[in-house]
Amino acid sequence: MSPCSCEEGNVVWVQKYFLDCVYGSWELVAFLVGMSSIVLWMAAQAPQLLKNYRNKSAEALSVWFLLQWLMGDTCNLAGCILTGSQLPTETYTAIYFICADAVILAQYLYYNHLYQRRYAGSSDYHELPRETGRRWKTSVAATAAAGAAASVGVICLFTSPTRTLSKLQSLTLFRDDLQEAYPPCGHSYRPEGLIILGNWCGWISSVFYLFSRVSQIAKNMRRKSVVGLALGMFMTAVAANLTYGVSILLRVQSGEDFISKFPWLLGSLGTVSLDMTILLQSKVYGSVDDSDATQPLVGDGQPQETDGP
Repeated sequence: MSPCSCEEGNVVWVQKYFLDCVYGSWELVAFLVGMSSIVLWMAAQAPQLLKNYRNKSAEALSVWFLLQWLMGDTCNLAGCILTGSQLPTETYTAIYFICADAVILAQYLYYNHLYQRRYAGSSDYHELPRETGRRWKTSVAATAAAGAAASVGVICLFTSPTRTLSKLQSLTLFRDDLQEAYPPCGHSYRPEGLIILGNWCGWISSVFYLFSRVSQIAKNMRRKSVVGLALGMFMTAVAANLTYGVSILLRVQSGEDFISKFPWLLGSLGTVSLDMTILLQSKVYGSVDDSDATQPLVGDGQPQETDGP
């Protein structure tokens, strides 16, 4: 027995393994579209992580893009937990997002600061970053924001009323006669104040997501280049956001349901146009910079990797 209840006629394996109530073919399609979004998101940052590793640089990324993305994911996790009406898969995916954000932010700090300092005395070293003092201040801010985001995520996770419910459920020993003790899947028994706070976290996460792209677009405009960015990351993000938004729209059953999902819908579909803007910049500026093709990487003397046309 799964730790939540559904009405008769639901898809049993979805209830059992994903704690969601799905009825009929239409909702099953919506559920599968939503799962495809999760798969896409889990792979979205891999192209940029790999490119940073190969280039031994994360210079193309805006640190504010990374910070706002991290804070958006943190608020997303807080919103999922506080409202109590989001699917468990959404909560677990939000936790994964924070971990992935931390890895790519760590790459930024390492390659843009520690790695460059390590090879500062090397004959192969090309150029120290300009405005080093300001960059280190930015790094301190990035580290502080990452710590704050992680702290908020951990606090939300371990103070969630869901933990109390899980402990009570473990005492039932999964007896069939206690089915009524389980809440309906997707239904929230949170106090109204927590639900309101969770919805506000959803709105805040949407703002962070939108402004994160604006920060990256602005940096691309200043550089007049997208060299160093993995365009595959933004393509995958577009696909993931579209499938996520479609899966929500397919399962909306009322105006109240739409309003409760709207912050997450805005953060998802709203960033699609901005990600498309970054992809358009790659066409305007070109994804290959001839000057970079002959410019050595910091400390290795190898040509800078460039994207294909």
